[in-house]
Amino acid sequence: MAVYALLLLTWVRLWLMPLGSSLWLDETGTYYLATLGWDDYIAGRLPQIQTPLYTAFMHVFATLTGPNEVLLRLPSVLAMTLAAVLLYRIALRFADEEAGLISVAVFVVIPFNVFAAADARPYGLAMFAAVGAMLMLLRWLDDGQFSNGMLYILLAGLTVHLHYAFATTLLIHGAYVAMTFRRNKISVLGAALAAASIGLLLLPLAPAIGSLMVSAGVHTFAGPPQLNDFFASFVPVNVVSSLWLGVLAAALFANARIRLETVRGSFSGLALCWIVIPPASLFLFSWLSGANVFVSRYYLPAFAGVSMLLGVTVRAIRPVRARQAAVALLLVVGMTSKGIMVLWPTHGFEDWRGAVQAVRLLAGNEAIPVLFETGFVEASRQEWLTRDEYRKVLLAPLMVYPLETQVVTLPAGLDEASVKYIDAAVNDVVIPNRRVILLGHARGNSLVSWLRGRLWSLGYSGQSVGRFGNVVVILFERRPELESRAPRTYGTLQDQPATF
Repeated sequence: MAVYALLLLTWVRLWLMPLGSSLWLDETGTYYLATLGWDDYIAGRLPQIQTPLYTAFMHVFATLTGPNEVLLRLPSVLAMTLAAVLLYRIALRFADEEAGLISVAVFVVIPFNVFAAADARPYGLAMFAAVGAMLMLLRWLDDGQFSNGMLYILLAGLTVHLHYAFATTLLIHGAYVAMTFRRNKISVLGAALAAASIGLLLLPLAPAIGSLMVSAGVHTFAGPPQLNDFFASFVPVNVVSSLWLGVLAAALFANARIRLETVRGSFSGLALCWIVIPPASLFLFSWLSGANVFVSRYYLPAFAGVSMLLGVTVRAIRPVRARQAAVALLLVVGMTSKGIMVLWPTHGFEDWRGAVQAVRLLAGNEAIPVLFETGFVEASRQEWLTRDEYRKVLLAPLMVYPLETQVVTLPAGLDEASVKYIDAAVNDVVIPNRRVILLGHARGNSLVSWLRGRLWSLGYSGQSVGRFGNVVVILFERRPELESRAPRTYGTLQDQPATF
């Protein structure tokens, strides 16, 4: 019972306590698309980076809640909690209740799941649909009941309608059905009809997916993954190392041993498919397309398979006190994963709320202009700076945490066109003012360093203000000895609408 109480405490600390922290960059983008950007989204003036179904859901939900961090994240934490319950039911089909509970313990502490649970993004909901579809598929294969087949089809389609990248789960289903075909209770015709039905459910997504395929390079922020990235993708090091230390300690002090018992059904085949197929599919797609989608949150379904495999494996440790010690160590290490000295953990590493509050305090009653480096990779394209509907997406953090002052959106890169754009902004906005504030994402560190040098040459010194994770606030002030000197100019923004 003590171990299960520890599991509950871990769930509260890792999944519930971060809910009230500041939204991070992508969450603010989600909120903007679902609220102020909704009309542009449904009119097709914005790329459907998020699926229409999830954006529509958030449109209704965010309209009711407003920019309340806890409420915006509530659907994700509830969905991930339900996914853990469904994973328990899946593990129960292959082993026993204890294996199921250990699987849940592993699921709760995997960092990628922790992030998804407190994230106002589609990953939690999509994970729930993906695990639910797997459970319904297993039931349908075992009993052949029509109702289970229909639920499987609906949940499989829902999974992709919540997140495009979770389409890799369909490959898991296909592989497992083929693997167990001689033993399951569905016919070739039944499997074909199910596949066709899922295809029909996904047909409305074809235009959005086609559009994203064409512009995929605009929305990716890294080069192609390396082979070592692939092998590291499905091994949560902190979880495996914690369990290994627990097993080692148990072996030394409790005479522990591992007795691998035969599990029911095609457990090893399912675990292998579930763990390997999502990251392998995205790895291959990234190499073939040139658009890197090999991102941990995109192959999140694999960690449900990892959790089940580790849960069933740890269940094989004897005696009982030895495996309880291993699970207890796992949970203790998991609880401290946000930092041993951190009393109240936060979600992510971006405190936009605190940074904007700092800007307000710096400005006081003075209308100090703000240079804004958004952090969105799309800002590297001039079109995203000049088209009004695109530029507002880049300003998403300031839609959630608004500033009552002039804001100039900066590009993400330092190519020739970007430098020309920044010089024009400096001439129009910085030079006429004694003080100016830079608010930006640490992803733009090269831009920040370059801008420090450029503004120093114009007589401005910069001072960093506060600590806001990966968000930086710098106050630039014209040096007193240069107040009377005529500043250099670089041209104007002309017809480029860089302010908002």
